[in-house]
Amino acid sequence: MVGIAPKGPAARAEIKTGDVVVAVKGDLVSTLAGFYRKVWALGRAGVEVPLTLYREGVTFDVRVNSSDRAKFLKAPRLH
Repeated sequence: MVGIAPKGPAARAEIKTGDVVVAVKGDLVSTLAGFYRKVWALGRAGVEVPLTLYREGVTFDVRVNSSDRAKFLKAPRLH
């Protein structure tokens, strides 16, 4: 199961858990590895990523600015 970081780029673009990424910048993707390859090919963190999503029978486009995912991961708690 995946989720959306509450203050992350996907949440700001109103992407929801369960949305299916169909394409990145018009190029179809069918695997997670393919998705990452397409996003990384666009440039460094902060670049605009055009996505085509599928939700509840509707296909639509959104634009998300990529970000370094380490900013949204929980850091270990130190004593």
